[in-house]
Amino acid sequence: MTKIDFSLGRNTYDNQPAQLTAADFDDFVVQISRTGSTRKGQSYICAPLVKGAHPEAAKYAGDAHWRIRNLALPRRFLALDGDGFSSSSVFTAFQREISKWNSLVYTTASHTAQAPRARALIELSREVDYAEGVALGDAVQRMLETKLGSSNIMLDPSVYRASQPVFTPLVSSQAFRYAGQPLDVDAMLSAWPMSATSPSLVGLGITGTAPAAGGVSAFTWALLAPPETPTEITKVQTALTQVSADCPYPLWINILFALRSTGWTCAETLGRQWSMSAPNRYDQTAFDKVWQRAKPTGGISIGTLYYHAKQQTATPAAPVTFAGSQAASNVLTPSGKMCIPTVPPPARDYVLGKVLVAGTVGVMAGVGASAKTTAAIQFAINGALNRNLGTCEIGHFASALFLAEEPPAERDRRFGALCAQLSDSERATVERLVYCEAAAGQDLRLTMLHDGNVHETALVERIIQTVLTHHQECGARVGLIVIDHARLVMAGDPIASDHVTALLRALTSIATKTGAAVLLLAHSPKSTYAKDGEADPSEVFGSGAFVDHTRAALVLRVMREKEAKQLGLSEAERKEHVCMQVVKANYGPTGGSWWFKKEVIPNWHTVQLVPAFLLPKGQANTQSTLTRKVIDIVKTNPGRLTSRALRDRYSGVNGHLGVSERSVREVLERMISDGSLVLRSPTQLERDKNRLSANVREVLDLPAMRD
Repeated sequence: MTKIDFSLGRNTYDNQPAQLTAADFDDFVVQISRTGSTRKGQSYICAPLVKGAHPEAAKYAGDAHWRIRNLALPRRFLALDGDGFSSSSVFTAFQREISKWNSLVYTTASHTAQAPRARALIELSREVDYAEGVALGDAVQRMLETKLGSSNIMLDPSVYRASQPVFTPLVSSQAFRYAGQPLDVDAMLSAWPMSATSPSLVGLGITGTAPAAGGVSAFTWALLAPPETPTEITKVQTALTQVSADCPYPLWINILFALRSTGWTCAETLGRQWSMSAPNRYDQTAFDKVWQRAKPTGGISIGTLYYHAKQQTATPAAPVTFAGSQAASNVLTPSGKMCIPTVPPPARDYVLGKVLVAGTVGVMAGVGASAKTTAAIQFAINGALNRNLGTCEIGHFASALFLAEEPPAERDRRFGALCAQLSDSERATVERLVYCEAAAGQDLRLTMLHDGNVHETALVERIIQTVLTHHQECGARVGLIVIDHARLVMAGDPIASDHVTALLRALTSIATKTGAAVLLLAHSPKSTYAKDGEADPSEVFGSGAFVDHTRAALVLRVMREKEAKQLGLSEAERKEHVCMQVVKANYGPTGGSWWFKKEVIPNWHTVQLVPAFLLPKGQANTQSTLTRKVIDIVKTNPGRLTSRALRDRYSGVNGHLGVSERSVREVLERMISDGSLVLRSPTQLERDKNRLSANVREVLDLPAMRD
């Protein structure tokens, strides 16, 4: 257990708060939740305070635990103050992001379901001082704004200051307790270094120099960085011997950033010599790239090195041996302590079709020419643009694609064709958020055989490094990693379960360390050409481990002959249609499917997958009539109807449309996806004329009537 020191004030005007200690974060939550506050301002917390004199001694005499910046001690928690969320769904997304940390989210006095407001308290991996706390809060805020949209969330940066009061939960507050991991301070500061123009710097109280580019200020970091003397250099060299350079890539970056923060002339030599102590990992180009990106005022101090050195000496890893005398490659530490939630957690972070979840591995199989690679590229493009692919829901994310079968020219042809109809700004967004390696002819194996055993290659860590770098450079979370395809990235026999398991273990490592969903493309057996009926897991070629060890499995298949007859399609039309079907989903419904038509893009000599909405022959005429009726309704009610309002008013056997609410919902989804209808924001005149509430954000209209 790690204790948490904090101050607890009785009301807004209490400038000598009590000094308390919690045994751990659980105890901390219990203590601050029992203050009995019934309204704002009755109780607050802040960082612990050392006893000392107040700068206004004439007004505040004597030594005490005054709530002022100069007396603030390092703290092991971070507060977030959500002054506003654009909708309840954004508030839910905020909770989902916070839930990955050991944290508490609670609503404030002014919270309503329509206008959510809440605070969050998050346990940190280590203590942070005043300046680091401001930089950390700023980093978390920019991360949340990037993921949720800066216009959708409003955070008050004042609570990042150690001495700022943070009001505790009210008796009437809704509280949400999440038992994740402590927020990794060094990783967050490394991924989101503070900008000199950040609003979090306002009121920091640092004087004597302007903020330095890329950090808090030269003055502040001068206080944190030790002088370049033989004694201090020896201390750093000693600490470096206690941290192995053969460490995870994020830690390696943090150590280099810590050395760079000193501003010493010998810092680069120290970092390079330390990195070279792991010759199997050292790469001169990678080192130069990281060192150039590091800045003396970049948000990580030399204290990061000392912290990790202390961790290594305090908790040495003892070897563990199994009964067969085979040494384990990793030491498992117990983590069975539970904190059972009493309310449902936030929704899962779905990346694709409410099936594939961020941080997990999925597989998508299909026979040759079923457009698997095209589908993956379209997932990446739509994720960058925050667009669904027909009725297949796509999250908003950056992507990293590793294509083992495509040369650069073919990659560029495909992206050029699929982005041909985009605007200049949309193409720029795709270029910024999508990273794609076309590596035809290169060795992209993630596993290798040695002495009959399968081992991970250095490419696993290189992909992790590349994705983390892409995340830093594009400023958005990487939600999807595509590996194309299975036979070219694994060693051994795809029929052998142990060989496939080793590959899936490597992919899982990539997913967990980057937080992205990894989608592995694979082939389907040629026997599926003659198959009839729905897809099943057997259509993923190779060992059953491909499906067993992934959290989601999709099959992209050509339309079956029986299906074509039911839909009234010719043989040529049948071969143009493919179905993406869910054959396994640990975190979503199994059996769902989406139909697409392969259409050639003029002049580009490649295809795209266009969402197709297919109906049996007997229903086609009925659907056509329903479509015309919906168009007539929207045409006579421009700027007045939401999708929900149209369903409520016109569906039902006795309604104008004469069909069920579900049928109306399905036809609306189809028409919006194929462009027959559009959703747009209502004008102020329409709001006033039709008495639309502020909650109405989109209304139905016809394409020709768009502004």
